[in-house]
Amino acid sequence: MKRVFLSMVAIAGIALVSCKKTDDPVTPAEPGTCTISGTVHAPLDLSNDTTAAGTYIYNLNPEDVTSGIITFVVDSEDLDHNPDDDYIYKDLSFSASISGGEYSVEVPAISTPLTVDVYVDDFNADQRQYIAGNPDSVVYENMMFSAGSMSLGGITEGASRVLNIEYGDM
Repeated sequence: MKRVFLSMVAIAGIALVSCKKTDDPVTPAEPGTCTISGTVHAPLDLSNDTTAAGTYIYNLNPEDVTSGIITFVVDSEDLDHNPDDDYIYKDLSFSASISGGEYSVEVPAISTPLTVDVYVDDFNADQRQYIAGNPDSVVYENMMFSAGSMSLGGITEGASRVLNIEYGDM
């Protein structure tokens, strides 16, 4: 009887030790952020694009862009340390307003570097023209300015990245 009792205690002990606790599902950690900032310029006044020697150089002294929107797009799959092939990830958009020739935005980021796509709105403005031989003349032409789209890599949690944007006229 003693043997049966000890056998049952041993079996119960083994059963308790071998029981596996079911882990609760782990909630993924929220990503941190990366700050992207920079300056935004355009050749709005060509009459000031001359050197001290009087040589004209296009866009030598570009002016601050005072308004507009820059959009940053992050593929949410890039924020997942273990992406699921069966899940359809979405693009996340973040906008920055241009003010006084500058902008700043925070985008989600993790420790693994990722790349964001950057889209800069076009705009129309009156551009002061350079008139050879008469740089003091005041002639304006309405022009469309574009910076296009680009990509910025090296986006990581806790980092700050600088992307200076130069518009060109079309």
